Amino acid sequence: MIITQRNQELKVCRAQREEKVLMVLEWLAEFRASNAQILARRLAVAVSNCHKLLSDMTAAGLIHSFENSHTRGLRLFALGKLGIGRLEVWGRDTQTAIIKAHNLSRSTTVLHDLCVQSIGLQLMERFQCSEIHWDHNIKTESKERPDLLLVRPDGFKAAVEFDRTAKSSSRFYERLIGNYESISQGHYHAAITASESEAVLSRYQNLFSAPEWPVFRKNSAGKLIELSSTITPLPHITREISWLPARDLVSDIFSSRLRPQKIPHEDPRTLELQPH
Repeated sequence: MIITQRNQELKVCRAQREEKVLMVLEWLAEFRASNAQILARRLAVAVSNCHKLLSDMTAAGLIHSFENSHTRGLRLFALGKLGIGRLEVWGRDTQTAIIKAHNLSRSTTVLHDLCVQSIGLQLMERFQCSEIHWDHNIKTESKERPDLLLVRPDGFKAAVEFDRTAKSSSRFYERLIGNYESISQGHYHAAITASESEAVLSRYQNLFSAPEWPVFRKNSAGKLIELSSTITPLPHITREISWLPARDLVSDIFSSRLRPQKIPHEDPRTLELQPH
């Protein structure tokens, strides 16, 4: 998705509203579903104002609201058929857009996806990104797609992964080496792993700090097998692999209002994304 910025020169209320409607539809087309808190932050408006906009869009058939069985009754929003049509009129690509609410209502990944969206908003605002791409819409030659791909205007690409719980050491190393190879091959330039849990990040950093990394590959049955070979990571590549403490994501998502943004403690290497 190309990230459009609010046009501050718009003075006519109708034009301002149309701009907000387009931004909501674009976001839902990219991420399948979202909630009022995240969409309010995307629009840079109060949550109460966003609720009014979303209610009007729902009544007009542009979007629909639903609940997910794994998110404790949280009200979520997804594209409606008329919303798809509006995006097509505006010349937006809708081939990957999803409008089947019955699938989203049972999805076990919706809460994870909302956390990824929140992280994406934080990073795209901080680094003035020009594009943001969600997992299923990422086009890459890499073996695995990250949860998120951020692109700056200078072409610098950063992959983002979010883990609520720690992966096994074999799965961690499989993904780590995948990120390492993707960076070395130029598929993207940096990889960030985010988590709410300091314990998860500490575990990952300990595994990352090993002088040699074991190599795991999936066999024909899909089971991870440790190979006899190892990788000795090169410093100029490992410098581009970093960690992001992402506190209170889930509680903020379930909050009825936007809290003031919390600035987490940052590892100096984590977010200073520099082009090669």
